[in-house]
Amino acid sequence: MKQIKLFFLGVAIFVLFYGIALINVTLLREPKYLQFSELWVSDIYKIKDFINVQSHAKPRILFFGGSSTLFGFNGELIDSQTSFIPINYGTHAGLPLNFHVDKIMQVAREYDTILLPLEFGYYYANIPNNDDWYIHNMIAWGGDYRKYISNSNIIRAYFQNTPVSIFHRWFKGINAKQEDIIESMQEIWKNGQHAFNYGYQSLSKYGDYCTQEGVIKEFITSDYLGEHSKISSFFIDEYNRLVAFAQSKNIKIFLIYPPTMENPNFSLNDLKTFRKIENLKAELKKHNIEIYGDFRDFHFEQQYFFNSAYHLNSEGAALRTQAFIKLLKQMQKDGLLGTH
Repeated sequence: MKQIKLFFLGVAIFVLFYGIALINVTLLREPKYLQFSELWVSDIYKIKDFINVQSHAKPRILFFGGSSTLFGFNGELIDSQTSFIPINYGTHAGLPLNFHVDKIMQVAREYDTILLPLEFGYYYANIPNNDDWYIHNMIAWGGDYRKYISNSNIIRAYFQNTPVSIFHRWFKGINAKQEDIIESMQEIWKNGQHAFNYGYQSLSKYGDYCTQEGVIKEFITSDYLGEHSKISSFFIDEYNRLVAFAQSKNIKIFLIYPPTMENPNFSLNDLKTFRKIENLKAELKKHNIEIYGDFRDFHFEQQYFFNSAYHLNSEGAALRTQAFIKLLKQMQKDGLLGTH
C-alpha cells in the first residue's frame, strides 16, 4: 500500500511540475517554445528589420527567399560595385510563399526593387495546411500571423511537445540572461564577426551569411525540380497578389534563379537538366511570368557549397554575387531597372 501511495504521489508531482513547465514554456515565455520551432529565425528577422529601417542615399534592392538567399549573397560586393544598396531578407525555405509575400508588403518601400531567387520548390508548393514546421514557428514567433492555421492546428502543435523537450527548455530558461540582440549585433559589426554559427551573430550588415568556411564532405545529389512539374495555383495566386501590391507602390519585382550544385541528378552534362529549366520557364510563361537570367550562371561545383545543395560557402557566395552583379547591370542596360 505504501508503495502505491508513493507511486501516485510521484505521478502527481510529475504532473504538477510538467504542467508548470508546459505553461511557462509554451504560453508565458516569449518566444514560445514548440517542438519544431526554430527561434534563431525569429532573431534573424529582428536584425533584418533593423537593417531595413536604416536610411540610405542609394536605391534599394531587397532579396527574399529561403536559406539559399540567406547563404547566397555578399552584400558588400553589391554595395561597392553597383549603384544599389542590398538588403537580404532570405531566411528559411520552410516558410511558405504567403509569408514572404506578406513580409514584402510589410517592409518594402516605394520604388524598391524586389529580387526573388526562390528555391524551386516554391513554384510547386501548395497552401501550407497542416504543415507542422510552419504552424509551430508561426505560433512561436509569428505574432498574430495565423494564415492557413486553424484552432485545431494550434491545439495539435502544443500536444506535439514532449516532456523531455519541455523540461529541457524550462530549465535552460531559468535565470537565462536576456540580451538586446540589436545592441549585440551592432557590437559584432563594430568589432568583427566571430566564427560562423546558425544565429543572428553571423549576419553581415546587409543581412547575409557570407563568412561560412568549409566544403560539403559527403556526396550529395539533388534533383532540384521535376522535368514535367506543374506550377501550383497557390504560387500563381500569391505571385499575382505580390505584383498587384508592387504596382500600387511603384516597386519592381523580378524572379531570378537560385544557386544549384553540379551533381548526377542536375548536371550541365545532362540534357534532362535543361529540359527541367525549359519546363519551368514554359510553365511560368503560361501565366505571363518571366524568370530572369541564365541558371548556368548560378550553377557551381560542389567545392563552393557549405553544408547543403542550396547553401553556398563564402567563396561560393562571392561567385554567385558577381554573377548576380553581371545580371543586374544587364537588366539596367535593358531598361528594366534605372541606371541611377
